[in-house]
Amino acid sequence: DIIDAFGVAHPLDSTAGQIIEDRFGIQNEWALSISGSEEVLNNLTIYGKNEPQLWLYDVSFAESQRPEFEVSTSTANNCTDKSFRLISTNYPQMQLRDAEWRLDGSVLGRGATPTIGFTARGNQTLNVLIPNSRASAFPKYWLKQLQVNITTRPNARLETPKEVLAPGETMTLSAQNSYDLNGQGLTYTWFIDGRPVANGPTYDFSSEEPGTYIVSVRVYNAGTVSACNSSQRQVRIKVNAQPYAEIEYDSLFQTGEYLTFSATNVSDPDQDELSFEWDGLGVVSSDITSGEVVVSHMATGTFDITLTVNDNTETQNSTYSVTRSYTVAPPAPEPEPEIVTADSAITDTTTNDPDTETVTTNSQETVTPPVVAPPVFVPQTIINAPRVSSASKVAFALDDSLSSPEDNAGAEYEWDFGDGTTASGENPDHLYETPGTYAVNVTIRNGDEVKKERHIIVINDYPEASFNIADTLAAGHPFRVDGSPSIDNDGFITNYQWFVDGIPVATGAKPTITIEDPGVHTISLRVQDNSGHENAQDLSSKDVWVNYGPVPKWSISPDKIAPGDEVTLNASQSYDADGEIQELIWTFADETEFSGTEVTKTFDESGPQYFTLTAVDNQDMANSATARQGAVNVNHEPYIITERVVRSNSLDVKLD
Repeated sequence: DIIDAFGVAHPLDSTAGQIIEDRFGIQNEWALSISGSEEVLNNLTIYGKNEPQLWLYDVSFAESQRPEFEVSTSTANNCTDKSFRLISTNYPQMQLRDAEWRLDGSVLGRGATPTIGFTARGNQTLNVLIPNSRASAFPKYWLKQLQVNITTRPNARLETPKEVLAPGETMTLSAQNSYDLNGQGLTYTWFIDGRPVANGPTYDFSSEEPGTYIVSVRVYNAGTVSACNSSQRQVRIKVNAQPYAEIEYDSLFQTGEYLTFSATNVSDPDQDELSFEWDGLGVVSSDITSGEVVVSHMATGTFDITLTVNDNTETQNSTYSVTRSYTVAPPAPEPEPEIVTADSAITDTTTNDPDTETVTTNSQETVTPPVVAPPVFVPQTIINAPRVSSASKVAFALDDSLSSPEDNAGAEYEWDFGDGTTASGENPDHLYETPGTYAVNVTIRNGDEVKKERHIIVINDYPEASFNIADTLAAGHPFRVDGSPSIDNDGFITNYQWFVDGIPVATGAKPTITIEDPGVHTISLRVQDNSGHENAQDLSSKDVWVNYGPVPKWSISPDKIAPGDEVTLNASQSYDADGEIQELIWTFADETEFSGTEVTKTFDESGPQYFTLTAVDNQDMANSATARQGAVNVNHEPYIITERVVRSNSLDVKLD
C-alpha cells in the first residue's frame, strides 16, 4: 500500500492518477508499506514507472497500530457554534492538545476541546489532525473525520387579519410564510394559552367566550438539536365582550317640560373606550353623542327613545342598544272652586266619618271637595358599591339618605348578585368567585309597595403590560428589559414573566436576557396583579431584530510562498447577513496591523505565519466585530537525507 501523511492507505495497483498532492491545506507525503518476510536475506525491488528501481535504504520492521479517537459534540452559545471534546484511551493526552480542526483547508480550531463557529449550514465533514507522537514515524498525522450538521432555527412568521373578534366569529391565522435557511421542510403546531390545539400551516380560531387568548405557532425543521430546530410566534387575540348601558328617565311627564335622559349602569368588560348615540323624536339636544340628552314634546302621546353604546372595536357585537317608552300628558287642569253663600254654616262630616266625601252647609248646599290620596311608600334608595373592584369580596349598602326612617320601617330586602347567588338584609357582603361583569339587583318590599334597584359591577380592573426594549440587539450578548411601565389602576403588579418566541426565559420587572440566534424574535411580557384572580393578567409583545455578526472570509495567493516573497490576502468574500461590512482589520503575529479588503505582506521566517482578520459591520452592536484566525504557509527548505554507505553490484551508482 501507499500511505499518505494522514494515514490513508491506497492499494499500490490503484494509485495511478489518484495521489492527492495537497490535503486539508497541507502538502502531502507518502510512504510505502509492505508486509515482512520470513527469509533472513531479502532483495527488495521497487518498480518505477519505466524501469525497476533499486531500494537503497535499510528496511526496518515495526508494527504500527492506529490509535482510537472519539469526539463528543455539543451545541455551544448558539446553533452555529459547536463545542468538541477529543479523547483517546491509547494515545498520549499531551499530543491531543496539538490537534488541528480543519474544514476545507481552513484551521477552525486547535486543541482537544475547541469551540468552533460555523458559517455554512447543513452537513459538513470536519477533519481533526492529531500529530504523530513519534516525530520520525509515519504517518505524520492521525486523521479523525466526523460529520457535523449545522442547523439553525427556522424563521416563524405568523399572519392574522385582525386581533379583535366577536364571540363565535372564525378567523384564519397563517404561518405559511415561515421559512428555513437550511432549506428543510417545516411542520407546525398551534397553541392557545400554551395548550396544543392543532397542526398544519394554518389554524381557524374561534371562541364563544369573551376574553383574551394567546395564540401561538411553533415551527419545526428536521434538525435533531431541540434548542435549534424550532421557533415560535404568538399574537394576542381578544374576543370582544358586548358593552352595556341603561337609560335613567321619567316615564311620565307633561308637554312643554324639559327632562334629562341619562345613560346609566354603563359597563364594558374589556374596558374599551365607549361612545354614545341617542335617537328619538323628542331629543332636543344638539349633541346626541354624549352620556345624556334633553327631551321635550309639545304633543301628547307615547314615544320611544333609543340609546346605542359602541365600544368601537368594529366587531359584530361592538354595539348595544336599549329602547324605552315614555308618555307625554297634557298639563293637569286646576279644579274650579264651588261658591257657597257667605252666611251659610259649613258642616264637615269627613272629620267624623272618613268615608264621607261631601261637605253640607246649613242651607242644604252640598259640595264635594277634592280628595287627595295620602303619600304612599316610595323608598328613595340607591345601591352604594364600587363600579370596579379588584377585590373578590364586595360590601353592598343602600343609601337611603333621601328617605325618612318611617318610609323604610319594616322594609324587606332581597339581593341578587348576578352570579347565581342571593342574600337578604340591608347591607350584605358578597364574595365573587371569578372576575367579570355582574348586574346586581335589590328588591325592596314594604307592605304592598315594591321598588327595585340595579347596579353593574366589574370585578377587577386588569393590569396593562408595557415594557421598554431596543429595536436591535446583539446575538449572544445579554441585554436588560424594563417592565416598570406596566400599570394596574386598581392595585399593583405582583408577577412579571418574560418570553422569547413564546418560551419562558426570565421573571422580574427588569431581568437580563440573552438571545443567541440572529434574526427576528418576539419579546413578550405577561403581568399579573394582586387581585388573586388567575386570569387577571395582560400580555404585551414586541418584535426585535437580533443582529447577525459579520463573517470574515479570506483567500491567500499564492497559497505557499518562500521566505521573503510577497503574499496577497483578500477578504472580499467577507459578508454581513443583515447589513454591510464597514471595516476589515488584519493583525499579524509580528504586531503589524493593516486595514482594507486586500493587503500584501512578506514573511522572513518559515512555517505557518498566523494572522487575525476582524470584520466590523455597520450596526454598532456588541457583536458587530467578528475575529477569525488564519495562517500563511511559508515554505521551509528541504532536509537532505541519504545513506552514508552505498551497496551496489555495479560501479555506476545513482545517488538519490
